[in-house]
Amino acid sequence: IMAACLDLSLGRLPVPGRQLAMGIDQPVFFTNHSRSSKLSDNGEQVVHLIQYNGTGESDPREDERKLEQTMNLLHPHWQKEVVARQYLPNITVVHDYMHIGRRDPMPGPAVAGIEGLYVAGDWASHGEMLADAAAASARRASIQLLKELSAAGESLVPESVFS
Repeated sequence: IMAACLDLSLGRLPVPGRQLAMGIDQPVFFTNHSRSSKLSDNGEQVVHLIQYNGTGESDPREDERKLEQTMNLLHPHWQKEVVARQYLPNITVVHDYMHIGRRDPMPGPAVAGIEGLYVAGDWASHGEMLADAAAASARRASIQLLKELSAAGESLVPESVFS
C-alpha cells in the first residue's frame, strides 16, 4: 500500500488546538508530532499529512495539491509559517495486505522449510491492519515458538500462556 506524505516544520501552528485529523470522505491523515515529542530546540512544530493511495496509480502533483488543500482547511495561512518542507509522493506504508490473489493469505507465524524462523509485521496479517497486524503476528510467532520449545521438552512458560 502506497501513500503520498507531506512533512512540514512550522514556526507555529496557525490554529493551535488542531493537532490531529482523519478524513472520513477521503484517505487523508494529519498529525502534529511535536505535540508529544520535542522535535526542535526552538519550538517549531513538525507536522505530517499523508494520503493513502492504495495499490493503484496516483498523480504526485494532484496528491500534493490535496495534502496542501487539507492543510488549508486545518490551518489557514500555514504557508507563512513554513520553515522546512518535504514531499514524498510515493512511500510504502504496508508491504502486503489481505487481497484476492494473494498466494499465502495467512502468512506465518512459522516459515515453511526453515525451522526456528518466524515472521511478524504489518504484512503478516491474518485480517488485522497496520499496528494491529504487527502486534497480533508477533503474538502468534511468540506462541508458536513457545509451543515448539515446550514440545521439545523445554518448558519455559506455564501452559496457560497458550490459551
